[in-house]
Amino acid sequence: MEQVNKFLGYRTKLLLFPSGTRVAIYNRVSTEKLAQLEAIEHQVIESRQIVEESGLELAFQYIETESGTSIKNREYYQQMLTDMANDKFDILMIKSQDRMMRDQAEWHLLKRAINKYHKILYFYMDDEIFNQKENGMKHDVQAMLDEYESEKKSSKAIHSHNRRQTTYEGQDCLNITRPIYGWDRNVELDSRGHKKIWFTVNENEAENIREVCRLVEEGKGFYTIANIMYGNGVLSKPTYGTKPQLPHKISGTAWKKVIRSPLLHGDAVFNKEKTDFYTKDRQKVPENQWIYRENVITPILSKEYHQRIIDILDSRSMYYDKDISMKGKHFWSGKIICSKCGKAYYRYPCKSCKTRVLENWKCSTGIMSGAEGCHNIIIEENELRKQLRDTVSEKYQDLYGTITDGLIEKIIKKIEQGLSGSSLERDREEVEKELNQQYQFKNNLFDKLLKNVISDADFQIYNKKLTETINSLEDKKAELEKQVDIYKNKEERLIEIRESMKKKAFEKDAISDLIIGCIEKILVYPSGKLEVMVNKKAMAGKFPIVQYLYSDEQYQFRLVYYRKNIVKQRREENTLRILEEISKNGHRTIPEFAEIIGQKYTYTWSIIKDLRQSGKIEYVKKGFSHEDCYWQIKS
Repeated sequence: MEQVNKFLGYRTKLLLFPSGTRVAIYNRVSTEKLAQLEAIEHQVIESRQIVEESGLELAFQYIETESGTSIKNREYYQQMLTDMANDKFDILMIKSQDRMMRDQAEWHLLKRAINKYHKILYFYMDDEIFNQKENGMKHDVQAMLDEYESEKKSSKAIHSHNRRQTTYEGQDCLNITRPIYGWDRNVELDSRGHKKIWFTVNENEAENIREVCRLVEEGKGFYTIANIMYGNGVLSKPTYGTKPQLPHKISGTAWKKVIRSPLLHGDAVFNKEKTDFYTKDRQKVPENQWIYRENVITPILSKEYHQRIIDILDSRSMYYDKDISMKGKHFWSGKIICSKCGKAYYRYPCKSCKTRVLENWKCSTGIMSGAEGCHNIIIEENELRKQLRDTVSEKYQDLYGTITDGLIEKIIKKIEQGLSGSSLERDREEVEKELNQQYQFKNNLFDKLLKNVISDADFQIYNKKLTETINSLEDKKAELEKQVDIYKNKEERLIEIRESMKKKAFEKDAISDLIIGCIEKILVYPSGKLEVMVNKKAMAGKFPIVQYLYSDEQYQFRLVYYRKNIVKQRREENTLRILEEISKNGHRTIPEFAEIIGQKYTYTWSIIKDLRQSGKIEYVKKGFSHEDCYWQIKS
């Protein structure tokens, strides 16, 4: 007797599978609008009931509200792929193909994953099971049409926004869907069901903004301002939708954006960024294409007063004279990692006095989130390099100075051990075999294109992937050939190494800096412990002999970072300076010492006092005049 799914009202192909078959449901809508949110509620109930009525096991249900043109930011889609790879379900069920994605390249990637992990893809709206031979071409064409339609819709939306921003007057030119601090967003439906949106000033929030401006005038930084406002009970606006956010502390960075916004004096600037449809990357638009509109919203500040605040912020930036040309490009960028939160350290220069700048590195979470952020230790760049130099000079001492005959013999032994079981030739042959196979695949792909077996779009996708694979194999082959050459003619190579290394004696710090240049990651712990990982390949490029000297474990080491108190360090430097001046001319007075070290009289007098009490200097009096008295260093 045939079973009939009560919910669908007709026979479903899910009944072909035995009870206990694990089903994963993927539900998606593209926006957080009320109508779409209601639609996904129906999707969730409908798809769940279909599984239950079919007598199968519901293993997972993934519910997402993201655009279908990219899988980059779709958290639950990525989780679904991970669960598929880990064999956590047997059937993937979706409403229709466009609910999964509207990008043909990503459709092909999904097909590959379905085939690789031997899963079943079921479209419940059409009661259809995906099969590459039977309906694969239909779905490939559907993916192309979905992408084309999505691109058209995107172009229409962009055109609509530009028209609104350039031709509408007042608040009608605004298209702000998120809460903005300082104003309330009001929504009303007219008799025809059309939505009317307008903004009114929130006086409490407006007064908070004016208070922040007053703090800026007092010279307060945004980190301090954020803490002051949070202490006064000022919180952000809540957000709603599928990802609601409760009111929380407004960070210094957020306050800076609020204060610099032209909306504060009633103006707006549009079209500063755009999103590339295919890559989904945000791209900056040239300034001559920006759209400037005046008097689009009720102002909170006068234009003159707001400009004065902006000028204060700009002048403050100039005072610190921060060089941002190395943003993201500094040697340590992305290499110093916090062990607590896993985020990278950011360069955070600060002045310890009028002339001295400390090149500090601080956890980015602590910088962005202020008092609520991560509070791992701060790393001073120059101190870090100094301690790394000391550590690497001890750990890799064989690389310093002149190579001894004993070390050469050690290298010979390592080479012979490596040659005894080397598989480089075999590895190279396997790579060449794989490379030839990929070239054959590429030739076959061209034949299919010429015979119209595949479309131009599919050809571009597969050809790109084959080219990337071939380039990777070519690089691997070249590297293996290079290593094979190293092992050939070992006697000649050893003679060259012996002669060249015996002639060279490198300066210690220069070698240390070369080794430090090979560091790829430093993990920072709150206790001050640092775990340092060295790139083996980079080390071999600068010091070819390391492949014969060190095992894999020796490319990772630890040290305890110690940062001396800056005040104590400066006092020690000034103390040594005074002792040096006393050795040159003991007849100098305390005011003269103070002028030499650039400090006040009382500070210099306290150093002299400490030196006398510790027994390092004495004041010798041989008469009653100044010429008869002098300072002397005790032996």
